[in-house]
Amino acid sequence: MTDRQPLVPAVSHPRILVAAPDNELWNSFLLPQHKQRIATIGEVSWNPLAREWTREELAAQLPGHDVVMTTWSAKRLDAELLAAAPELKLVAHLGGSVADVTSPELYARGIRVITANRAFAQSVADGVIAYIGAAARQIPQYHARVLSEGWRTETYRNSGLLDKRVGLVGFGAIARELVPLLRPFNTTILAYDRYVDAKEMEAYGVRAAGLEEIFSSCDIVSLHLPRTPETHGLIGQELLDLLSDDAIFINTARADVVDEAALNRTLTGRPIRALLDVHHQEPLRADSPLRQAENVILMPHMAGPTIDRRPVCAQIVIEDLERWTRGEALREEIGPRTASRMTQEGHYWQTPQGE
Repeated sequence: MTDRQPLVPAVSHPRILVAAPDNELWNSFLLPQHKQRIATIGEVSWNPLAREWTREELAAQLPGHDVVMTTWSAKRLDAELLAAAPELKLVAHLGGSVADVTSPELYARGIRVITANRAFAQSVADGVIAYIGAAARQIPQYHARVLSEGWRTETYRNSGLLDKRVGLVGFGAIARELVPLLRPFNTTILAYDRYVDAKEMEAYGVRAAGLEEIFSSCDIVSLHLPRTPETHGLIGQELLDLLSDDAIFINTARADVVDEAALNRTLTGRPIRALLDVHHQEPLRADSPLRQAENVILMPHMAGPTIDRRPVCAQIVIEDLERWTRGEALREEIGPRTASRMTQEGHYWQTPQGE
């Protein structure tokens, strides 16, 4: 499976189906000016409902359309739905990962896929910098102490990002956006990714390393792995035990890549500082031991995109849609190999052996 796609002639005035619901969430992405711009590109049909269409409703809407604009809660365009969309040539996805919207059958038909993944990645990378700072300086903890009329103790414990050794577990879009943000702090950056070779990392000024080296030698470990069958539970007790007591552990990826019991034992039993943006059960379970851990900052899965970046997500997708209508190179395209390695919420792609 590769990312090379058969060339499909563009359509200068396509029929566009916007499957995004007409609700508060998706109207924060698609502002009125975006909707007006889409209407100038081609003939547009809109989802008038405040919810996603069911599979049956979507199948009834797809015929005759060249383009479908989807969101992260959209139905997967598998062989059954594709049978109702013989004219479909392009999927314009307003979310980041396309693993749950696309399928091998879709790519086999030569349908192109564009996404807001770059804007999502930029916003999450921005969030990681903020999260590292919050965990290193223990900002929420000291804020709470001051509010309760307390102050720092003589043995207060904080740190910064300057001159630190940072380990990135996963070297996809978010990690690549994060690297230049880390540079001004004079950091040394190591990365692990089974699908990215050392030379590609070197082009970013990053040294490839194994998981053991990252967990045992880095001051800060930040997870950027997608949720796939290969990454489920990859970070277990043996790796977590390698972290020093002064380490900072950040997870803005998916909780399932870490063994939950091992994580709870580590963060409640040692002074490692952590910020977790994602959790095995969301919202976080009421009885989670992490709620009582003073060394852990818990966020409700909101690293990105921040509200102000949602229109940017729509903007870059619309701009690529316009490029497609002009037959120009696409900047936001995701091919089948990349799609199969992105976070998968509802299903797992079956990648043929040897690909």
